[in-house]
Amino acid sequence: MKDSELTTSICILCNQEKTPDGITTNGVFNCITCGKEWILEKRKTNRLPKIQLANENANFITEFVSIFDSNLNLNELCEKTLSIFKTKFGIKKLGFMVHEPVNRFFKFEKYLGLTKSETIITKLKTNSDDNLHPFTEITKSEKPVLRILSTTNRFDITYKKITSGTQCQILIPILYKSSPLGILVFDFNDLKTAEDKFKHADIFQLISNQIAVALYHTIIFNKSNTKYRQFVNLHSSGLTLNKLYLNNTLEIIKMSLLTISGLVDTDINILFIYNRKFKVITSHKLIRTIDSLELTQDSIVVENYEEYKSFFNKQSPTLISTDHEPLTKKLGFTGKQVLNLPSFTLEVNDYVFLLGRYSTMLFTPDEVEVLAAYSELVKITIDNAFLYHKMAKQERLEKEVEIAREIQHNLLPREMPLHPRYEFAGLMIPAREIGGDYYDILVSPNQNETLFAIGDVSGKGLPAGMVMVTARTIIHSVIRRLSELKEIVRELNSYLYYNSRNSATMRFMSLTCLKWSHDFNEFYYCGSGHGNLLVYRAATDEVEVIFTGGTILGIMPDISEYYSEGKLELNIGDSILMYTDGVTESMNLRGEQLEEEGLISSFKKYSSLKPNEILEGIYKDIKTFSVNVSSQHDDITMLIIKRHV
Repeated sequence: MKDSELTTSICILCNQEKTPDGITTNGVFNCITCGKEWILEKRKTNRLPKIQLANENANFITEFVSIFDSNLNLNELCEKTLSIFKTKFGIKKLGFMVHEPVNRFFKFEKYLGLTKSETIITKLKTNSDDNLHPFTEITKSEKPVLRILSTTNRFDITYKKITSGTQCQILIPILYKSSPLGILVFDFNDLKTAEDKFKHADIFQLISNQIAVALYHTIIFNKSNTKYRQFVNLHSSGLTLNKLYLNNTLEIIKMSLLTISGLVDTDINILFIYNRKFKVITSHKLIRTIDSLELTQDSIVVENYEEYKSFFNKQSPTLISTDHEPLTKKLGFTGKQVLNLPSFTLEVNDYVFLLGRYSTMLFTPDEVEVLAAYSELVKITIDNAFLYHKMAKQERLEKEVEIAREIQHNLLPREMPLHPRYEFAGLMIPAREIGGDYYDILVSPNQNETLFAIGDVSGKGLPAGMVMVTARTIIHSVIRRLSELKEIVRELNSYLYYNSRNSATMRFMSLTCLKWSHDFNEFYYCGSGHGNLLVYRAATDEVEVIFTGGTILGIMPDISEYYSEGKLELNIGDSILMYTDGVTESMNLRGEQLEEEGLISSFKKYSSLKPNEILEGIYKDIKTFSVNVSSQHDDITMLIIKRHV
């Protein structure tokens, strides 16, 4: 027997298919493993082709590792993936469809193998809600499918024409944790070629798992980049409004409508201004087409205000279906959705933005967030414009600073929330006309939770005040969609870091946040380098000092490693005092500071009073301690929460 035959033998008793280990004599094999003699049997096929195939598959898989590149954008990832399949398997027509979850459709991101029709096919969309459509079915099968195009289905008929005679196709689902991200589509003009390629279905499915991970990472990375660019554009747009159009309210309105179209790609934007005194609505409308921009202004004498009233009653961004609101079509909205931003009031006017598209594209959560934040900036800018006109009538330039202080004061909570078991109060006394301190009380859209925040921006005066306004805008924007303190703090830190790192003077901010669910007496807190919380315990008449920890915001891009959090509970009569360092660093004539001990003593002394009376008493003690000091050293800010039942 030849040596080549020995390498293809089998020991029946051992039931092992392997190279024999023993001695062969006259066609009889003595197996060392079982101790028996067996006749050798020759194999029908050789092992070598299987080894070659395994090596080819391994090389193919290895080549796909190169697509795990975080710098690839979506188009590059799709093109690179298709090019590997085209080269390795000789497939002439192939495409990469990506799933759009918000708008619920599959769309070709890239297609290779066509000439004149490539642009047409990349515009092709299919509704992923249609369970009968093959592109929806394939994502449920989770395995490659060989499909013959129908001769009656309208989509298939159109598809054949676009792809120059496709008769059948191999569809490979791209799934990440069972969620559809996309589909690889291989098109063939004859069934035999498709069947030959389908023999590689196992390796196709294996590779699809790698592609899914790469695609998921690319989508997340691109989404983060888009969001960052939107916030940068938002910041730049706000500065442009304040700098160039402060003395012209009409120009502010025009620029706002134009900017919105650039921020999120809208086609029709309307700003309604309702004058409550004269009962007139002024409509500023921007219509954008491929070739032109049309900006119009109309006055509507409102005989039936109820028809428009619902637009002015929105306290949070609201998506309106044009099918369910006839007035939107009357106003010129022809797309699927209209975004109704929260209304705001300045002097005798109520303002509200209505935004829409002509296409069926839906607004994404990120787009809604950035538009809501921009609406806040427009409000501040118009308010600034009104105050600027008032300032222009004054003879002294110092009025500008007074007006800026008034703007900042108006951004602080004007009214405290009402609750049967709790009372709240806040106080801010800036050291200069403009302060860098910040405190806020925000009730969640569902009215179930309240966020308490207190912070201190590095520096003083107008620059610190501008950072404070920006921080407030971001917090008010993200709290509509984020409820976790960690996520809110991370977003604010990212914004402060990336928008100040190239500035001549970097700006940092310390912050302490409390989140309270109205049905419980538990307060979750997180610290960002701000300092301590003081908790008065009525049962022991003692003040508990809670160290909040964390790191200052804006210093580094990622503060996850330094995130600090905790929980505390309040019993009847207990109080929480949040404060900035301007309180404990108040100085007397000898240069001594009040420090935390002095604040604790004052806090205990007035703890039995109402929250606003407690703050008034503490501030009176600070002024007594600093009597005859020429000027206040730093901003003094305090926020108190007291449980009385």
